[in-house]
Order: sequence, then C-alpha cells, then structure tokens
Amino acid sequence: AIATPAGVGTRESFTTMALLLSAVIVLASLWCFWGTRRATFYNPEGRSEGLVQQMRIALANAPFATLATAKLLQLIGVASVITCALYLTRYVLNIGGFQVVLFFLTMSVSSTIAVPLWWLISRRFGKKPAYIVAVCGYALTSLSWLGVGAVTGTPDLALVYGRAVLLGLSSGGLILLGVSMLPDTIEYDRLTSGVR
Repeated sequence: AIATPAGVGTRESFTTMALLLSAVIVLASLWCFWGTRRATFYNPEGRSEGLVQQMRIALANAPFATLATAKLLQLIGVASVITCALYLTRYVLNIGGFQVVLFFLTMSVSSTIAVPLWWLISRRFGKKPAYIVAVCGYALTSLSWLGVGAVTGTPDLALVYGRAVLLGLSSGGLILLGVSMLPDTIEYDRLTSGVR
C-alpha cells in the first residue's frame, strides 16, 4: 500500500516504505532488548568463556552447526523470495495495489494458521522430518513461480493466491521448527559436555 499507492511505485514511495519498515524493525529490536534487560542469567559454573572459546564450543556441537547452517541458507532463501515477491507481483504478474496487499496478507495469515498444524505434525513424525518437509514445500512452491506470466483472469489469480497459501503454510513450519530445534541442540551439548 505504501510502495505502490496508485498501482505503480516510484523511487520516493519505495524509499518511504523502506524507511517506515526500517523504523519498525529498529523499534521492535529495541523493545526486545529493553524488555529483557532485567532477565536473570543463570551460570552455575560461575565462569564465562571468551567469545572465541564460545564459538569453538558452538561449532563443535555438530547438531547446532548443522541447524545453524540450514537456518542461514533457509533465511537467505526466504529473504530472496520475499524481496523478489513485490517485483514479481507488480512487474511479472502485473497485479498491483490491493491485490498485492492481499497476496502478502494471505501469506501471513496462512503462516500463522500453520504453526499449530506444524506442531501436531512434529509431535507425530518428529521435528527434523517435519522441518525437511517444510523446507521442501517452501522451495518447490518458490520454484513454481518460474515461467509465470501476467495474470489474465480469475484462474490465474487463484493460482497466485494458492501459491501464497502454500508459501505461508511452509514458512509457518520453517519458523516454528527451526527455532524449536535450537534448544534440542543446546540440550545435546549439555548431555555430551556435562556443562550447562
């Protein structure tokens, strides 16, 4: 709505959008930082390793290193898709204004709805297999955009919103499962090293 207020974006409208979103990101980050400033830190050993030693410990934890690498690649992929989505919707699919807003809203709502579903799937089949399914679903849906052209009618628009739903459902799994496996890797480290 900000980037393409009249259906076509300008350098100024995209700059405005970027500045507003940057402000939201900075304020949200500061809110998290200041909101946890009084959180208690539990260090039973009474000592703290230096940064280099902490990095060595973290990278020696194979499950953590694998998860961190997978998450990094996944986040690059998701960022690439989201970054290109505005260009894709406006200049390739040739939709704009409210339809673009509805596209992103559909993705967001689908992602939110998917979180409890992914929780149930992970309870039934395990976090790792569920995460792999979510990654594959997101990748395949993203690849399905290759070769698309301008939207010419309702059937094309239905496919666009269908992809938005699939991207949202998959990203709900990526968000939930990637983060929920992190404490498992930390627990693995505690079990193998004996140090919390």
